Amino acid sequence: MKSRLLSILVFAAIITAALPAHPAYAGNVEETPGIQLQTLLLNNEGKDWVTESWGGRNLVVNTGYTVTNLRDYVENGVVELDVRNTDSEEVKCKLGLVSKTHGVRNAIYWTDLPDYADLTVDGEWKHFTLPIKPLVEADTKGVFDPDNFWFVIFSGVKGHTCEIKNVKISSPDDERQHPFFKVNQVGYGLHAPKTAYLSYFAKFGDLTGKTWEVVDAKTNKVLYAGKLDAPAENDHLSGENVHILHFDEVQTAGIYYLRVPDAGLKSDVRSPRDIADGLQTDTLVSWKFCIGNSIYDDLLSDMSKYFYYQRQGIDLEEKYAGDFVRQNLHPDDAAVKRWSDRENPDAVAYDVSQGWYDAGDYGKYTDTACSAVRS
Repeated sequence: MKSRLLSILVFAAIITAALPAHPAYAGNVEETPGIQLQTLLLNNEGKDWVTESWGGRNLVVNTGYTVTNLRDYVENGVVELDVRNTDSEEVKCKLGLVSKTHGVRNAIYWTDLPDYADLTVDGEWKHFTLPIKPLVEADTKGVFDPDNFWFVIFSGVKGHTCEIKNVKISSPDDERQHPFFKVNQVGYGLHAPKTAYLSYFAKFGDLTGKTWEVVDAKTNKVLYAGKLDAPAENDHLSGENVHILHFDEVQTAGIYYLRVPDAGLKSDVRSPRDIADGLQTDTLVSWKFCIGNSIYDDLLSDMSKYFYYQRQGIDLEEKYAGDFVRQNLHPDDAAVKRWSDRENPDAVAYDVSQGWYDAGDYGKYTDTACSAVRS
C-alpha cells in the first residue's frame, strides 16, 4: 500500500517538476564539474539584501514557500556571505539556519557556539565562511531538519541596517549515488513486459559482464539470470552509466528482487551521504516487487484515498491515514483577509478552509482541484 502511494506521489512530483518555475521562486545554482554537489546561490539575480532596522532578515533560498534539502551539504559544506553595517558602527550579529517542517519553524545559530559567539559586522564588507557540520552536530535536540532547510538567518542587529551579498552554500563532496537498481516498486503484470535499470556513476567501476539475477524473496531461489551488456550511452541528465534489464520470461506470481551477487564496485569513492545511507557496493540488491495479475487492482482505491491524505482543514485520523496521520496544519484558513486588506482591522475575513493541498506544498488552487475531481 505504502509503495503504491509513494509511486503516485512521485508521479505527481514529476508532473509538477516539469512545469516552468515561477521567476519569484526560482532557485539558482552554480554549475560545478563532474558529479560534485552544485553550489547553491542564495542571491536571486545577484541582488544584495538589506535588513530592516529592527533587526529583521531576508536571506531566503527561494522567496516563496519552498524548502531545500541540505543533507548532502552537512558533512563538508559551508555557508558563505559578505556583510556590512551601513552606518559603519561595529555591532554583534546572529547567523544561523532555519528549517520548516509542517509549519513548524526551528532555528539554530552559529553565534550560539563558543567558536562563533563574537561575530561582528562594521562599515567594511566582511566575508564569513561558516562550516555546517559543527552547527548541526551541536543541535543535540535535533530541532533543525536538514531535509527541510528554509533559509539562512541573519539577525540581532537591532537599530542598524545591514547589507548582505554573495550568499552561497557549497561542498567539495560528490552527489549521492541513489540506489543502483531502479524497478517498478508496484510490480509487473504476469505476462507484461518487465524492464528494470541498473545505473551508477563511472567512478564506481564497470559492471559489464557481471551476472544479474531475479530472486524469489521468500525462498531466495534464483528464477532467472543473465549477463550485463555494456551500459547504454551515458545518460546526459543523471550522469550515470545505465544497463537495461529485461526479464519477461519470469511469469510466476510472487515477490522478487534483483541482485548482482559479485558486483565488486569501488567502495572508497562513496560520498559521505552514500556512507551514511549504508550504500553497498559488493552485492547489489533491489527493492522487492510483485509479479502477478492483480497488482493494480487497488490503484483506484489508492488514488481516491490520496485525496484524503491531501485534505486541508481537518485532522487526518490514524485509522484512515495510517503512517500519514497529522493534525490540521492550517486551522487559521477559516478566517483569511485579502492580501490588500491585511493591515485593515475592519476588513472582511473569508473562510477558505477545506479543499486539497497542492503537490508538495501548501497551495490550494481551485482550477487544478476542480480538474482533478472532475477527472
